[in-house]
Amino acid sequence: MVPEHSKIVEMTRESGEDPGEWLEAAGYGEEEGEAPEPPVPLPLEAESGYVPRPSDSALPVLGTLRGGVMCMPEEESPTEWFPCLEEHAKVADYVVRVIGDSLHPLILEGDYVAVKKTSTPQPGQIVVARVGDDGDVMMKRYVGRRKGKVILESVNPMYPPIHADKVEVVGVVVWQHRTGDTLRRFGR
Repeated sequence: MVPEHSKIVEMTRESGEDPGEWLEAAGYGEEEGEAPEPPVPLPLEAESGYVPRPSDSALPVLGTLRGGVMCMPEEESPTEWFPCLEEHAKVADYVVRVIGDSLHPLILEGDYVAVKKTSTPQPGQIVVARVGDDGDVMMKRYVGRRKGKVILESVNPMYPPIHADKVEVVGVVVWQHRTGDTLRRFGR
């Protein structure tokens, strides 16, 4: 809430400052009774959908995981931010929303997972990786290398493991957040 014109003039005169600068900053004109102008939205926000970072402990939500293949935007211009603890924001680079059941029951549909950019995973870690000639981005458990191929597996036994020559690990999952809706949907 912006203080009234007369309050700003009174406060600034008491402190020996020029009320004109304060009135201008609050959106008022020089004369008493002139209402402040409403803020003008930034063109960047209106045109691109970019939403500014709400706090230092928020992480950008960069994509979703659908049926084992992640849909991620090419540019890192997030339209959504995930609020989290400062300690969590320090260990992750971005957040992905999970849609699908290839990682069920470890990671459920509706969960948000935070990813740390790295190219050197340890066996057993959940990774985000580009797989094959098409470069499909997937989230799977990293098993390791055997006979020159990288092995990635789903947690859900309904999906077979992936044995691929071309795999580029781009990050590892460092924490996950399960919403109340997800808990209710899965009866937990």
